[in-house]
Amino acid sequence: LHDGWRRWYAVEPILPHLAEAAPTTFLTALEEQLQQDPQGLDNLFQNQGPMHGDHVTGLLWALELLAWYPEHLTRVTLILGSLGRSHKRAKDILRAIFLAWLPQTAANVPQRNAAITVLQQREPAIAWELLMALWPEHHGVGAYHYEPQWRDKPPTRPHTIAERINAEIAIIDLALEAAGHDPQRLIDLIKHLGTAPPDARTRLRTELNAFATDERNPASRLLVWDTLRKETSQHRHFHNADWALPEADVALFDPIIDALTPQDLLSRHAWLFQDAYPMLPIPDADHTVTDAALTQLRTQAAQKIIAAKGIAGIKDLARTVQHPYLLGIAGASANADENDMLSDRKSVV
Repeated sequence: LHDGWRRWYAVEPILPHLAEAAPTTFLTALEEQLQQDPQGLDNLFQNQGPMHGDHVTGLLWALELLAWYPEHLTRVTLILGSLGRSHKRAKDILRAIFLAWLPQTAANVPQRNAAITVLQQREPAIAWELLMALWPEHHGVGAYHYEPQWRDKPPTRPHTIAERINAEIAIIDLALEAAGHDPQRLIDLIKHLGTAPPDARTRLRTELNAFATDERNPASRLLVWDTLRKETSQHRHFHNADWALPEADVALFDPIIDALTPQDLLSRHAWLFQDAYPMLPIPDADHTVTDAALTQLRTQAAQKIIAAKGIAGIKDLARTVQHPYLLGIAGASANADENDMLSDRKSVV
């Protein structure tokens, strides 16, 4: 295996047997290949002609096999993390290995956490994707992995509910620790608000409060505010759904939304014109009620913009939103002069 990627390509069908025969030697050879020629193994992932598939299954099966052994888990995780920079299949295997309710490894929760922690140090972007993929969910899909054919498989047993919960809590802890004040990571966590346990929501509020206090970048603040506004509106709109948080829990995020609300008038109201039917924070009701509320909000937004910035403000906002015609309708409802709004229509369109 120390002869470049073509050798790996040639012996791909027997790679699982080689890995099982000499796990340490196999992993060392694979690590050296990735170090010396990081892009070389990409050739195994390529389809070779219309009648042929890729030549990577044997390699992936070998890694799945070795992941069952706790003593090899960290090395396998780092290799998959390296491959995962370019290939989704490697990231899918990582998720399956560490899945709380169907782990494809005999490693216990502390051993799995240790492997993910090392991955965070070496491949932080891949590790973050993995943590988000492992975050608790209402409904999920798992898969069974390739198992040893000759060596004894490490002893495993059905996971109890307590073990699953402990594994999920560990993933949540790792994610919250890794998020910091990174706006994109906070956005990812906000999108998982509905499946976060109470303690995690409390910690998330703490992080968001700190972000609202310390962050000075208007663009970052806008992104986090808009995501949090959408998420809380969704829980309020579908308040009868099984997955929806109680109003008392949702309301705890309102002070953060207020603190992050953009000072700029156009940024504050743009969301009303980005979607034809944006989510409103009112209970799901007859569509006529929702439509009336949306029309009122849009008209009020146009009135405030005209009062502060005149027709020029309407035109400026129209150049940035997905549905400028809705802004035009709102402006007309706010008694704006239609000729003034249309005077520069080519630049708006």
